[in-house]
Amino acid sequence: MTSINSKKVFLDSLSDPSKAALDRPDANLPLLNTYDQLLNLHMPPSMLISESNRILHVFAGATQFLRPIGSRVSNNVADQVHADIRVPLVTAVQRAKREQTTVNVAGLRLERPDGPLNLKLLVRPLQDPATSEKSFLIEFDVRDGIETPPQSAAEPEVELAATEDVAAREEELCGAHARVKASIEQLQSTNQELVASNQELQHANEKLHRVKGELLTANAEFQRKIAELTELTDDMDNLLNSTHVDTIFLDRQLKVRKFTPDITRIFSGIRQNVGRGIENCTCNLDNDQLVQEIRQVLRSEAPYEREVRDRKGYIFLMRILPYVSRGSVDGVVLTLIDITSLRQAESQLAELSDIVRQSDDAVFRVDSAGMIRSWNAGAEQLYGRTKQIIGQHLSLLVHMDQRKEVLGVLNSLTNSQTVQRIQTQHLREDGVTVDVAVSISPIRNDRGDMVAASVIARDISDRVRAEDEIRDAVRQRDRFLAMLSHELRNPLGAIVNAARLIAATTEGEVNQKRATEVVIQQSDQMSRLLDDLLDVSRVTLGKIELKRKTFDLVETVQEAVRALEDSFKQYELELSFDCYEGSLFIDGDPVRLQQVVVNLLRNASKYTPAGGKVSLTIRRDANEVEIRVKDTGVGIANEMIPEIFEMFVQTNNTLERSQGGIGVGLTLVKAIVEMHDGSVEVFSHGQGRGSEFRVRLPLTLTPDPAEVASPSITAASRTGNINSIVVVEDIQDAREMLEGILQLQGFSVKSAEDGPSGLRLIESEMPDLALVDIGLPGIDGYEIARQLRKKQSTMSIYLVALTGYGQASDHQAVLDAGFDDHLVKPLRIDDLDRILLRHSDPSRV
Repeated sequence: MTSINSKKVFLDSLSDPSKAALDRPDANLPLLNTYDQLLNLHMPPSMLISESNRILHVFAGATQFLRPIGSRVSNNVADQVHADIRVPLVTAVQRAKREQTTVNVAGLRLERPDGPLNLKLLVRPLQDPATSEKSFLIEFDVRDGIETPPQSAAEPEVELAATEDVAAREEELCGAHARVKASIEQLQSTNQELVASNQELQHANEKLHRVKGELLTANAEFQRKIAELTELTDDMDNLLNSTHVDTIFLDRQLKVRKFTPDITRIFSGIRQNVGRGIENCTCNLDNDQLVQEIRQVLRSEAPYEREVRDRKGYIFLMRILPYVSRGSVDGVVLTLIDITSLRQAESQLAELSDIVRQSDDAVFRVDSAGMIRSWNAGAEQLYGRTKQIIGQHLSLLVHMDQRKEVLGVLNSLTNSQTVQRIQTQHLREDGVTVDVAVSISPIRNDRGDMVAASVIARDISDRVRAEDEIRDAVRQRDRFLAMLSHELRNPLGAIVNAARLIAATTEGEVNQKRATEVVIQQSDQMSRLLDDLLDVSRVTLGKIELKRKTFDLVETVQEAVRALEDSFKQYELELSFDCYEGSLFIDGDPVRLQQVVVNLLRNASKYTPAGGKVSLTIRRDANEVEIRVKDTGVGIANEMIPEIFEMFVQTNNTLERSQGGIGVGLTLVKAIVEMHDGSVEVFSHGQGRGSEFRVRLPLTLTPDPAEVASPSITAASRTGNINSIVVVEDIQDAREMLEGILQLQGFSVKSAEDGPSGLRLIESEMPDLALVDIGLPGIDGYEIARQLRKKQSTMSIYLVALTGYGQASDHQAVLDAGFDDHLVKPLRIDDLDRILLRHSDPSRV
């Protein structure tokens, strides 16, 4: 009874762990050992299992109901428990799980070596209140006659039900026994048949073994073939990929069978369309007829190719080839080869070829032995030789004196990496020597060895001539500077000496008058030299401008003669003038043509000794006028005649008392005459026999009197008696000298030194004439003229501009600003006198 009570207490503690929580052995190991001993003494053989039938703990020798399971490790109670009680135990556990109540199973029998053992099972469900984890306690009762503990209302009586079931099961077993016996007999018969069949199967098995061996052999062969095919396929794939040929295989229905990876840039979505039609793929080719072209190849079974472009402009060589399988066409192979770079290279090569072919320069190739291997049109034009020269030696083109140098340069290219440039002379086929600039470039192979050379030859004959002309111009410049230096020193020295004489003289008006004349004369000479310098610039730049009008040439020549009469008398020369009786009208610039006559007369006076004669003749010859200037001077050497009109050229026979000059007078004569569509010639019978210049100019129709140039209406309206003059000049010396000269001529003169004071002076004085410098401080002369022309009170004042610039554009600028006339510095008194005489009171002339 004690055992039963102990068991009851233990079971209660298992079902409600909180009752034994105060006495748990976890904190005291000796107490735990004592507790285990008490369980073994008072608790029947039992096992604790989890809800998944896993054995958690075995109590009080319950291991006798378990059996070893060999090498297989399992903790499941169904695997561990003895086979005689496995089914009732598992059934009771399942029922306890399902109904959550205690289940009793009685009348069990366990066969053991030491004799049978009667058992009774009790399966009790347990649950942990804290974790809700379920477990089951299985108790084994092996004592005969033991009093069964009272059952609770929740524990069903399994033993009585089992007894009733046993009787029913015995009847069933009897019927089943009979049936089993019949089945055994039937099975024995079937077993005999199976034995016979087994023998047949053994024979068949032997055959299968033999077939298996054959299949293994065939399989090995197939595996070898598969490996070879796989390797061959890999080789083909790598070959296709390495050739960069985009390829796609199509069957007869144009379904995609296979393709190379790079084809995806042309056919988008092809990976998803394997086994489907090519038309399902997005084609990036600019070719709407692709499908029709593929079908045409299938029908004709003939290859097809052409160039196509994709949407991005890349160029491809498209080939469509029949796919032949077992002697028949089973589809097509479409390949695309990117030839964009090839076409670009061909285009560049064609451009270079066009450049070489159409170049004016000679471009050809020679091999390492100097043999000509190519020849362009420029070479034909330069050398006058056709392509028949190919195969000939380079020396055939080179002047005899230059061959050694050219061939030496060619040989030096073997070890040189740079282009060799030389200037030499080559020979045309007709023997003419041509100045050429040659550039020779080495052409090397992959190993760096020179195998040929590229030769470019350019005709530089014009450049060589230009360089010669430049050198001549430099020589002329140097000669001009030397002459200019010499000619400027002469008048300057005379002026300096005359000025010293005037400063040192205390008595004697003769010496002062002579010194003054020297100063005036040499100053005029320096002024002419400055004019020549300006004309040199105009001739050099081709900027001599003509102010054309219709005028009488006879009057112009007469004025030139009158201007030079005194100088001829000074040099004791006889000047005869055979003038044409009547008028000879010319369409041209009277000032420039007068300059022609003056330069010819001065040239004659320069080279004619005292007592000599100079004659000037004007005559008409049909529709032309001829002017002849002849002297009895030193003459011109024959070798100098072709150069006499060139700039800075002078003969070496100038007289010691020559007027000097810089050698541009005759150059200006030729330039001005030719600008008037005329001509000039020189004749001389040699040195000491004089010379003659002849100028011919075309005549124009006799104009109406109204067409002959006359003073403008605006200027004429401002003319009249001039009594008062205002001078505006910022340079004191120039201002005082000009003021003194005007006062000596009887004019009332006032002056100002800058722009603002000059404007105020003119407005307050209201002079008859104002001489205004252009470059003034404050405001310039242009602005003074504009301000004066704006006011009614000062509009009629006659304005004359003073400037150091004498170009036609400068003259036009002063007129545009409102000036009436224009004088160029250094101021010539003759020019000023002409203006004053033209507009002053006649009593002052």
